[in-house]
Amino acid sequence: MTGTNTDMKHPMCKAFLSAFVIFLIGILPILIASGGVYIWTGDYPAQTIVFIERIHRMLHSGQGLPAFDWGSMLGMDFLTSYHDHLFSPFEWFLYALPYAAVPYAHSLFMAGKIGLSAVTAYAYCRQYVKSNQTAYICGLLYAFSGFQIFNLVYQFSDRYLLFPLLLYCFDRLVIDKKPFCFAALLALNCLISPYFTWMICLFLLIYYVVRTATGSFPRLNLRLFLRLGLESVCGVFGGSIVLLPFYRVLSGNTRAS
Repeated sequence: MTGTNTDMKHPMCKAFLSAFVIFLIGILPILIASGGVYIWTGDYPAQTIVFIERIHRMLHSGQGLPAFDWGSMLGMDFLTSYHDHLFSPFEWFLYALPYAAVPYAHSLFMAGKIGLSAVTAYAYCRQYVKSNQTAYICGLLYAFSGFQIFNLVYQFSDRYLLFPLLLYCFDRLVIDKKPFCFAALLALNCLISPYFTWMICLFLLIYYVVRTATGSFPRLNLRLFLRLGLESVCGVFGGSIVLLPFYRVLSGNTRAS
């Protein structure tokens, strides 16, 4: 889309900084009351913080990446049990810090995720609106949407910030025939969360059918089918390092049937 005279300068930077600052201002009362540590109820103190602490201590124990963890529950596979926290680039920044700093840094990392969600939503929406200002507003609405804020304290926010970028790459693959970007994003989604990826793929199928029916996507032909198939296979293959052991462990769990 062509810009207008009212377009913003550096809109992606503004989208990130706006969302980052708004989030920190929103949780400022909690940080003041808790001495700088973000506090939440539910699974956040019972699971999220506990898991991060456990992984942090194991990674800093000098034993490398263990294959099995006897200290969790009755013993469990380390890779597939903690994969939600192991393949997020944000979590690795946390693990690199001294553990005493992790509870205080977590708020900044959550603010960073919100900021990046605004940026990726901006990138996707900018394709279909006339001005940077409109896309900027769309980015903030996505970053502070209800499901995003409700699931802040979980690792789900990594998937949310990548989702608009995956749609953007999918659009570029279908419309502009730009390769590799979609496959790379799909592989990253597989690595971060195999469970969420199948839902994303289902959404992409519906997304393609709807956009084809409305005439905003080209009709499916053999060349487009092969291009989409190759990118999808490469993306899933790129995430197979965690998909295969994930499937092996879950296939023996009757609760996951």
